[in-house]
Amino acid sequence: DSLDEVESGRQDDLKPFHKKRKAVAESELEGKLSELFTLSTYRSNILIMMLTWMFGSFAFFMVPFYLQNIKADIYYLSLATEIAELLASLVVGLVSQYVNLRHALFFSCALIAVGSFLMMFIAESMTETQEVELTSFSTIANSALILITNFGIVCAFDIAYLINTELFPTILLSTAFGCCNVLARLTSIMSPIAANIPQPFPLAVLLAFAAVVGIASRFLRPMK
Repeated sequence: DSLDEVESGRQDDLKPFHKKRKAVAESELEGKLSELFTLSTYRSNILIMMLTWMFGSFAFFMVPFYLQNIKADIYYLSLATEIAELLASLVVGLVSQYVNLRHALFFSCALIAVGSFLMMFIAESMTETQEVELTSFSTIANSALILITNFGIVCAFDIAYLINTELFPTILLSTAFGCCNVLARLTSIMSPIAANIPQPFPLAVLLAFAAVVGIASRFLRPMK
């Protein structure tokens, strides 16, 4: 017990030293783009976050284009997406200070993956090119799945903004935001193209993208 107490005391004594060393290390940064990619911790974080922003932006803009090809009442589908956006923004705003954002990002990607996977089973019957009569169950099911999927997308996109502050020091934060934003906008150009390829490939793309980002989010390393 005495040895444990001594070790615990040593750790407590070292805490101010670690904080001071961290402050000195951050004070030596100049805010250059190269620093994001040459320092190992920041490099892995920025690569994962660029991927996350690309996914969030791509998925967010793909959904409206995808809805254009659905036979169900566009007003119900639009209502589902708007409700999802409102709920997601409220939930992220309320719980962001109480939960681990990395876990929240993973959970959001899991929701997107589950929603996309389930929609794949009814996607073909929901397209405008099919002459199959649409049942009320299919309409309700698709609207509910779109709500779930879009809820996850908006949560993931909102969390991508918030989590950056945990991953990079203040001097590099604007540079990190810039890198993520540029790639996100470039990737968004592909959204209408992906949304209009034959079913169920748009959902397969969304599912694969969500799975990759969800797994990658587990490797984010917040600043100590």
